[in-house]
Amino acid sequence: MARFEIYKYNPDRYSYEELDETTVGRDAILAEIVDELHARADSPSNQHFLVTGPRGIGKTNLLLLVLGYVQRDKDLSTAYVPVRTAEEEYSIAGARDFFLRILELLEEAAPGNGLDVV
Repeated sequence: MARFEIYKYNPDRYSYEELDETTVGRDAILAEIVDELHARADSPSNQHFLVTGPRGIGKTNLLLLVLGYVQRDKDLSTAYVPVRTAEEEYSIAGARDFFLRILELLEEAAPGNGLDVV
């Protein structure tokens, strides 16, 4: 008898290509974010995006698509170093912990970038 395992949907389990092929209804917002990232790549200031919505609406999918796009685009990958935290970072209790975690992730993403995390 075949055994089937059921998992909760987790976009982390999919490749960028699979997410890109299966995501629907987010083309306009994805294009807007990517265009803004291109426009601001050489700017001294950065645009911030706040992605909100109810559970299951596709926020993580969208952000993983942006991450994949930045990693695959020559201009964006030289202008930005995307870092990704876990969805639940239990070790973060305040701003200091958050920024320390971001520095740790930056060091992992771009070793030898001159950041020394103590």
